[in-house]
Amino acid sequence: MIGPDERAAIAELKAVAAAQPFDARAAIEAAALDHDAYCDMMNVNSIVLPIGFHVTYSHEIQPPGIFQHISISVEPVGKVPSEESVNVILEAFGMAPARRSAAGWVETLDGGIKAVNILQGAAA
Repeated sequence: MIGPDERAAIAELKAVAAAQPFDARAAIEAAALDHDAYCDMMNVNSIVLPIGFHVTYSHEIQPPGIFQHISISVEPVGKVPSEESVNVILEAFGMAPARRSAAGWVETLDGGIKAVNILQGAAA
């Protein structure tokens, strides 16, 4: 599922995110003001992996520090990624399994897309 091309795309996405962490509270406020602009910003931080997985990755400034935030959805619309699939993707991003995360939740996005969101402390 995750070959050399995908690993290269993941490495690039991680480097960009680490170089440009953003304030999570400010992002929530910006999303409330201009949802489309917020979605466009997040799409820049996204890649598509084989068999329909869409992954958005960022480094966010949260009150306790900087966290990695990964959002994983899968086609078809309405389907929730399995825990096994989420853990494979987390491993590819150098992150711990979902159950060892600071926080995790399922979110319903525009169009009924279901995304698993994971927060973990940023790697040093």
